[in-house]
Amino acid sequence: MTEDTKECMKSAVLPVILGNGKEERRLAARLFKSLGIVSALCGKRSSFFDLLSISSIFLKLSKSSHREMLVHELLEISKKFSEHLLILVTSDKELSSLILGRENELESSFIILSPDRLFVCGPIADMSV
Repeated sequence: MTEDTKECMKSAVLPVILGNGKEERRLAARLFKSLGIVSALCGKRSSFFDLLSISSIFLKLSKSSHREMLVHELLEISKKFSEHLLILVTSDKELSSLILGRENELESSFIILSPDRLFVCGPIADMSV
């Protein structure tokens, strides 16, 4: 992949990370530091770190624990950022468990990857080379 292609991809790819805890913020920081990609952290509550971050934006999810609500909210996020290639990173265990069995519905809008697969397959891996 050429440098020009990588630069173009940086603005087109948006990792949507489920959760906004320490591990999720660390993952967003790693993406920003290594590739210059800003991520969207999705959580039920924002933190002080979400306000100051240059590596991520915060997208608030409802406090509901219903699977249908989370899937609906993620599909709304995909509509809002429809000009991006969206990568749904299933980091937070609680939120990730809510989308189990609904991946087919979400795959029309997202590439779904676990954090350990993020840098080894898909567009992020191609940009890392």
